Amino acid sequence: MSDDATQAATSMLQALEAAWNKADAEAFGRAFAEEAYFVDIRGDDHQGRIPIAKGHQAILDTIYKGSTVQYQLLRARTLAPGVIGAQVAALLNVPAGPLAGENRSVYSLVARQQGDGWLIELFQNTLVPPQMDAGERQIRDAIK
Repeated sequence: MSDDATQAATSMLQALEAAWNKADAEAFGRAFAEEAYFVDIRGDDHQGRIPIAKGHQAILDTIYKGSTVQYQLLRARTLAPGVIGAQVAALLNVPAGPLAGENRSVYSLVARQQGDGWLIELFQNTLVPPQMDAGERQIRDAIK
């Protein structure tokens, strides 16, 4: 991992994690560029900072109410001057409801430097199945 990319990605992850854990979707949305693309764990496409923030407030007020998230940077690198890519492991703890318990995902993002900070331009979140059968695990392990 490049130091600059790691530092930038870590800063973004800390801001996203803090915003989620305060159920503050407006702060969560501030990490995204005005016209960002966001694909959630169900494959739904959200375009733009405001729709991303509003969508997150809706889930933070309902199915993920009271939830907490932890992010772990898996890798980050510079893709071009002022552009980084990162992959992140997420652990979401939901206290009640249809997704109660631990939920894991891995997300990828591309961010562009804007002045002194970074804004996420592309974000793809993929749910990790809670259990895999032996065949699925063997295939996954073979491609690592």
